[in-house]
Amino acid sequence: MSGGGASRSLKAFTLAEVLITLAIIGVVAALTIPTLITNYQKQQYVTQLKKSITTLNNGFRTIMANEGVTNLADTTLWRKAPDEVNSADTSEFTQEFSKHFKVLEAQATSDKIKERNIKGLNGKPWENETYNMPYFHFADGSTISLYVYRPMESSITADEIKAKGGKIYQQLGQVFLDVNGEQGPNTIGRDIFQLMIAQNGNLYPVGGNDFLIYGGLSRETYHWSGTNKAFGCRTDGADYRGQACAARIIEEGWQMTY
Repeated sequence: MSGGGASRSLKAFTLAEVLITLAIIGVVAALTIPTLITNYQKQQYVTQLKKSITTLNNGFRTIMANEGVTNLADTTLWRKAPDEVNSADTSEFTQEFSKHFKVLEAQATSDKIKERNIKGLNGKPWENETYNMPYFHFADGSTISLYVYRPMESSITADEIKAKGGKIYQQLGQVFLDVNGEQGPNTIGRDIFQLMIAQNGNLYPVGGNDFLIYGGLSRETYHWSGTNKAFGCRTDGADYRGQACAARIIEEGWQMTY
């Protein structure tokens, strides 16, 4: 080459090398993308769970504040609750609830959840007959169905509950929260969670510490890490249905680690 410069040659990739590189990229993507998608979906479920709990807590406490009471059971809303669990007539409660929350749809019975083919965390059909309950579809896409009833006292005294650090003195109902409504997977512990309604207007997850104190229940059995097949939020066995998974998410710092 003139001018005394050193000669240089450029070498292109062969077709075989390009194909091998693309194949490696494809394998890596196939291994990592499903995990990334799963983790993203889990975080979406957790984010909506936290938002829904906050919305309901704030709503209940606002009703209490507006009516000047310290017990949710003393509000106009709860005075319209049925006297019995799973009562056939929840229309008055349904109408009153709809006045205080932004709902797209309200029904006095939650027959619609039958269509979702709900499964437990174990993948088996969820057989609880929870259909005769008020049902509400919120503007953010979440839905709740409720067991609502007159206050149920704990089997242990208020002093015992307080001494143990508990916050639930009366149970006023239970919430079955589907964070994304009719969208899948419609699985207990993934997008569907169970919580208790307490006298202070707050929701507490079944299988959590306050739930155990209120019920005088064994941690070894009824905690989310326990042996009860309905509550257990565990994937190390075939039969755990995951009804206490909200407790696990909250206790593990608002993460779905399972």
